[in-house]
Amino acid sequence: PGNLTGASVTVSPLANTNYTVSGTSTAGCVNGSTVSVAVNAVPSLTVNVFSFSGSYLCSGTTATLNVAGASSATWNPGNLTGLSVAVTPMSTTIYTVTGANASGCLSQATTTLNVSPTPTLNAGSSPTAICIGNCSTLTATGASSYTWSSGSTGSTALVCPSVTTVYSLVGAT
Repeated sequence: PGNLTGASVTVSPLANTNYTVSGTSTAGCVNGSTVSVAVNAVPSLTVNVFSFSGSYLCSGTTATLNVAGASSATWNPGNLTGLSVAVTPMSTTIYTVTGANASGCLSQATTTLNVSPTPTLNAGSSPTAICIGNCSTLTATGASSYTWSSGSTGSTALVCPSVTTVYSLVGAT
């Protein structure tokens, strides 16, 4: 296809194509040859993210990135190899995967992992020591929702223990 001249030409066919070349010597002798160029499709990549924490990750949480449509893959940042890789980003990160098919053709896809910072919780009680039959108010700051080991939810909890008790707190943003 096309009328190309020269000892070397560059072609970019969109489908399998046969090229015929003919040459003439200075003595006028003519000879020809045919070369076939096979065009292989690039992989169509699909990226999936698996995480137990929903659409947002907390910093330090691990997510698994999977790519379909390739026979091998490299993920960046991190230069991780494999169709499935585990990542633990500390901040929002855009991952780019370069996938290759069996023909060696390459394609890229990206996915963004949105990362929320882990809350820094502060907990206290007032008063810190009570007599049997009295109560203390537990207070928390640093998150948007709280769950106390006593079963209470919210930034404050009223507790009236009959023995010395240690309370734990879970906070979420």
